[in-house]
Amino acid sequence: MTVGVGGFLLKGGINGPGGTALYGIGANNVVRYTTVDADGEVYHIDEHGVTRLDLDMKEVDEVPAFKAKDLFFSMRLSGPSYGVTTEFLYKVYERPGTYGY
Repeated sequence: MTVGVGGFLLKGGINGPGGTALYGIGANNVVRYTTVDADGEVYHIDEHGVTRLDLDMKEVDEVPAFKAKDLFFSMRLSGPSYGVTTEFLYKVYERPGTYGY
């Protein structure tokens, strides 16, 4: 069974051998989600807040911070429960050494 990046990140994301121990689960490395909710509204969701966007992807307004932090952390394991996530911004790491056969 294979999983795409979206499913991997929205359901936690357990990395391959040794990866989880070094960098944490995949969801811990997501910096921002871009999500479309059931009403067709587009949002940037990060740990600092939630910003609603118009169709040109320009910021319209912000959601109160007390709601935003809870939403960001709930996105980590919610899967597609909130809406359709169309973009992930996440941290990447340089892995020392090259492995192969």
